[in-house]
Amino acid sequence: MSIIRTLAPEVANRIAAGEVIERPASVVKELVENALDAGAGRIRIQTSHGGQRLIQVTDDGCGMDRDDAMMCLEAHATSKIRDLVDVGQIQTLGFRGEALPSIASVSRFLLQTRQAESPSGTEVLVEAGVLREVRDCGCAPGTNVRVTHLFGNLPARRKFLRSPDTEDAHIHEVILLQALAHPGVAFEYLADQREAVRVAATGDQAARLGMLMGREVLAEMLPVDYEEAGIRVHGFTGKPGLSRSSRKEQRIIVNGRPASAETVYFAIKEAYSSLVLKERYAPVVLYLELPPELVDVNVHPSKREVRFREARLVGQVVSAAVGRALRGMVSLGVGAGAPGAAAAAADATAAGAPPAAAATGSVAPPAARPFRLSPGPQQLRLPVRDLPPAPAAPAAGSVVPATSSSPRPPPAAAPAPSSSSSPSPSPSSSSSPSPSPSSPAPSPSSSSSPSPSPSSPAPSSSLSSSSSPSSGGGREDLAGLRILGMLRETYVVAAGPRGLVLIDPVAAQQRV
Repeated sequence: MSIIRTLAPEVANRIAAGEVIERPASVVKELVENALDAGAGRIRIQTSHGGQRLIQVTDDGCGMDRDDAMMCLEAHATSKIRDLVDVGQIQTLGFRGEALPSIASVSRFLLQTRQAESPSGTEVLVEAGVLREVRDCGCAPGTNVRVTHLFGNLPARRKFLRSPDTEDAHIHEVILLQALAHPGVAFEYLADQREAVRVAATGDQAARLGMLMGREVLAEMLPVDYEEAGIRVHGFTGKPGLSRSSRKEQRIIVNGRPASAETVYFAIKEAYSSLVLKERYAPVVLYLELPPELVDVNVHPSKREVRFREARLVGQVVSAAVGRALRGMVSLGVGAGAPGAAAAAADATAAGAPPAAAATGSVAPPAARPFRLSPGPQQLRLPVRDLPPAPAAPAAGSVVPATSSSPRPPPAAAPAPSSSSSPSPSPSSSSSPSPSPSSPAPSPSSSSSPSPSPSSPAPSSSLSSSSSPSSGGGREDLAGLRILGMLRETYVVAAGPRGLVLIDPVAAQQRV
């Protein structure tokens, strides 16, 4: 007797629901994606008790007639794709035809929908996967889905849900991602009758980022816009020094779909390799636009992860885009609230850029603007007068006494006298001949500086031990640096005996 048999439809639907519907946030994600695919211009989400008691999503999309309202509850029934060719170039958020039947099989599911040209709408009621009622109803054009008693027929699954606050946080993140991905759609989210998100439709991604995350966050972000090999990367990335302890705030949107991709995360890490500490992550909001046939979104039923057919190329383009924004952080600007943004916007307007582009800081690349070396109010100022001048090159065979600020290993001969403690020696002292190692040490009364204690190591009197041709410069070169100013608020420009020197403060701090 055969022991293999086909599962009943209700059993198969509940198994499929376990992959698609993991928590209340999964329900919100699927319903919002359906609303976006229907061309909605405004989406309203309501939840109660972390989505366990109520999830309601209302949109003003195209709606459905009675036949489509019945067919959408069948497994693998969809209007997004038709044949096998469409699977390789998916351009919609949904395409599997599993979301609505999976939700209806684990909840009490009420669907109300109407097309704009129809005099009446259709209402469908399903309880735990069983169709209860289909009737005409009066409703606004669009679709209204009401989900209650989620996982009511699966007590084990309901027991593994987190607290309402935790589930609300997951729902909020889903809505935040969708609102960032689609700035042209208005979103409203009410959690337990409290307004959590309300953003109006806009065509400006910077404005949408400021609405959702605050102008303070926008002021700390740099605009990104780069295109290569048919791949465009644009959005915003955090300034150097701004980092988080997790990768949660690295939000990636591929062809309008919030997704995760290890290739993109690794490229961002490479771009920030010398700018953030280990195990720290820079916040980014990046939009990737590339041909749909180069992206595989059919990786998991939840459609969270995507893969690229040219993963290496995508990674290189993302790394180049972020790196270019970091290198030109001052010229590009970040918005009205950021330091230097007003000057950048004024320069952009003077150069002929439209006012909208000047207001958002999306101006010409760094190469199009001359840099200024004059110190500004926000730039680093060092005590230049306290630094000693660069020492003159010693003659061949001469011996230079070591300074007290540069300790040397103990010499084999008798200790040389310590140099004067004054940071700026007088011309008479600088022109006096250097004492030879065989000269007797001066008495304490004849020197203004205290003599070293017997227990402290005496400084070396040999120049060859401190600077050699292979070392590329000794401490005398560093002591003789004269600070000139800041270059693009990123690098310290100094003048030394060998010429101009650029100092990266971030790299110098990490080495210390």
